[in-house]
Amino acid sequence: ERWLRQDWLLILELMIYTIPVFALLALQQDLGTALVFLAIFAGLVLISGVSWKIILPVVLFIVGGLAGFLFLFLSEGGRAFLHQQL
Repeated sequence: ERWLRQDWLLILELMIYTIPVFALLALQQDLGTALVFLAIFAGLVLISGVSWKIILPVVLFIVGGLAGFLFLFLSEGGRAFLHQQL
């Protein structure tokens, strides 16, 4: 059985390889390719055997964030809030 500390170190190692790619893609403003690399990163984390004690809270947080964004985007006042400039 894998220890949670080893799983976090594995995720950190995968992020060390992935972050420079995301930085270059951000400079090129290429969201499509960034989403492909995000899917590859997620697949690597799932295939590597990382514990569900780590994966499940992260997935729930992302789903909750997307639900909050969609709620804000679909509400009348929320859309105006998202479109305002600083």
